[in-house]
Amino acid sequence: MSEIDKFAENIGRKTQEARQAQIRFVECVSVDWENKTMDARGTGDGGEYRDVALGFGYTDIKPAVGSTCLIGIIDGQEVVTFLINAEDVELVETKAGKIIFNGGGNDGLVNAPELTKRINALENDNNMLKQVFAAWLPAPNDGGAALKTAAAAWAGQQIIVTKQDDIEDNKITH
Repeated sequence: MSEIDKFAENIGRKTQEARQAQIRFVECVSVDWENKTMDARGTGDGGEYRDVALGFGYTDIKPAVGSTCLIGIIDGQEVVTFLINAEDVELVETKAGKIIFNGGGNDGLVNAPELTKRINALENDNNMLKQVFAAWLPAPNDGGAALKTAAAAWAGQQIIVTKQDDIEDNKITH
């Protein structure tokens, strides 16, 4: 190897060492969720950042347009950028299909439509029992037969048992 080649190699090595990863605050201008990229504008310098990666395929973050974001710049090359975090997030998508907050100790979030359905069933059942008692009029010498018949009809309905899995969305735990 000639001295000039060694010199060029040393210069190349020093140039590589000088390139460092950087971070910038930007404002999200637009999001292309299909391609998992966004365009942004620097908050300090107004510089434009195109095709900022929203993740690397395992966890992708969809920032809200207009939100302040923190982006990383790899090896000082402003064309190789990625989203680190955003102040306002519309969606977080993970390859595992699961998001865990606070270690997941409180189990999954409540599936509100299913919980509402179960509560409505309880309220209907309670209202039916109230109607049984409200409609009953004591009759002399019947021994409560009318009440027994109405209560038996109410009690003969299907018993619904709610399990935690019925109302829990375990894709997000907290």
